[in-house]
Amino acid sequence: MKYALIAPLRFGALSNPGWHFITAGIKHWLRERDPSAVFMMVEMLHDDPEGWELAENQANKIVLCGNPRFNATSDEVYWDGPLWRRISQAMNKGIPFIDAWAGCGWPFGGYSTAEEIAEGLLTIRKNVEVLKHSARAELLIARDKPTEIAFRSVNTNTQLLPCSSYHAALE
Repeated sequence: MKYALIAPLRFGALSNPGWHFITAGIKHWLRERDPSAVFMMVEMLHDDPEGWELAENQANKIVLCGNPRFNATSDEVYWDGPLWRRISQAMNKGIPFIDAWAGCGWPFGGYSTAEEIAEGLLTIRKNVEVLKHSARAELLIARDKPTEIAFRSVNTNTQLLPCSSYHAALE
């Protein structure tokens, strides 16, 4: 099966090594379930027309690889809006979608419960919009409890698993 992995692809001083550990762990997780897995990469941080063309023409599944999906700011970046239009377009063409190891970014302070954090995240318009797209996913994997709560509110096919970077060394 061919998987289009949507992930940050940049390397170097301006990148985050965690991005690449998350993606490597997801590759390992997918290979355990599908030893014949073939991966193609699509940039997560900015539009990648060539990557999307390849994904829409050849991928059997699209997998959004980790990183925070919900945060406490209303500021929108590429992966909060335009990326979801690309994912929706692929789903509309019948390509199944997995949101793999999404998490939330919540500011430190206080000792809020996971339920309170999830409730707070869902008062932010862009997070609610992301969740509407997630409702259509074949599978949602959360790496933290507030994200699991948010995902379960729209899609019962949700799992809470430890961060995929745990499996990176095996990839």
